Amino acid sequence: MRNSSLPPSKGFKPHQSSAQFTSLNAEETESHCNGGRELSQQPDQVVLAQARSCPHCGAEVDPSAQRLSGIYERIELPQITPVITRVERYGGMCGCCQKAYEAPVPSGLEPGSPFGTSVATLVTYLRYSHAISYQRLSQLMSELYGLNLSEGAIANLLRRVQVQLETLYPRLWSVYAVLV
Repeated sequence: MRNSSLPPSKGFKPHQSSAQFTSLNAEETESHCNGGRELSQQPDQVVLAQARSCPHCGAEVDPSAQRLSGIYERIELPQITPVITRVERYGGMCGCCQKAYEAPVPSGLEPGSPFGTSVATLVTYLRYSHAISYQRLSQLMSELYGLNLSEGAIANLLRRVQVQLETLYPRLWSVYAVLV
């Protein structure tokens, strides 16, 4: 006897009797009642939900008389936003030698592409490990991070990464070029 309203994993198996089927489902339900995933050992936050008054009559209730009736977790991802560093570079004319100068900038904040190493790493990973198109990468960066990256900016960024890799690993790059 088959019941088409049940998914295949829950339906009657041809080689089992209906009594075996019922006992297996009872065991499955019993084992899932106690929860699925383990609770985190170190949650970031614990909320104690204790009643201040009886929901039926409104009388004040003692928190110490209450017992734990359930425990569960809610897991959320933090909002991810880009960290934008604006570099304001100053310069002038030396009063002594009359030559123009500009203040040096910290390492990693040199003029050039506005996108740093973490953006380049993520874009490279998504492009080459997951074969995500430039259009979709642009959309993902906007939707997930609020970061507007045009397809041209992505192409330039990937080209910059390639040049850096060729410089850092010339031997490895030459082996890769032969394999491709």
